[in-house]
Amino acid sequence: MKKLKYFILISLLVSMNSCELDNFDGPDAIIKGSFYDNETGKLIEQDIINGTKIKYIELGWTNPEIQQMVVKCDGSYQNKLMFSGKYDFYFEESNFIPPARLSDYSINKGSNTLDFIVQPYIRITGSVIKKDGNYIVAKFTVAPTVLTNVESIGLFAHSDYAVGNELKLTESKIVINSLITGSKSYTLQIDLTSSDATKLIAGKTYYFRVGARISIAGAKYNYAPAVQITI
Repeated sequence: MKKLKYFILISLLVSMNSCELDNFDGPDAIIKGSFYDNETGKLIEQDIINGTKIKYIELGWTNPEIQQMVVKCDGSYQNKLMFSGKYDFYFEESNFIPPARLSDYSINKGSNTLDFIVQPYIRITGSVIKKDGNYIVAKFTVAPTVLTNVESIGLFAHSDYAVGNELKLTESKIVINSLITGSKSYTLQIDLTSSDATKLIAGKTYYFRVGARISIAGAKYNYAPAVQITI
């Protein structure tokens, strides 16, 4: 009987301690914003998978954990599970010149907006994507903003609007590896009758998007907006 009473007492103590440990306030802040081209003012298109990520650290802790937020394919982001407090924000891999580390930034209770005005590595303009017979044809202009080789360009297809180099059913890609000064026009096409395009089903609608990547370590693709086409 004494052993039973002892066991019950220990169980109660453990239960009480557990309740105390769980007695923390939940997230009380939201942060959202967008990435804008510093010249055109347009949103900077992204890869939603393995694309630009916002790195952030919540200050005030010993050895704080490095966390990250994924940027949506349209160039916007949102995190509804933030805690009010001080943070550092920075970037390690992106499709734009990383801005200086944003240190000791205050996140207040409720909704917060933090936009980034940045210089994309490449601007893709004049993108026109159309179906022409058995081909999807894309014409566009690539204009790097830095004196570094353009690594590659591509036309990507998928059933999801987040189509890109990381999310595709088929593609037409060209390795460039050369310096482009000013701007240069390109044409890419996907042959819908080829074996590479067998995942695309006639009569169905798909998203197509063109992109280009600069030859910088960790750089991500820059994109034009996706176009929806029924093949």
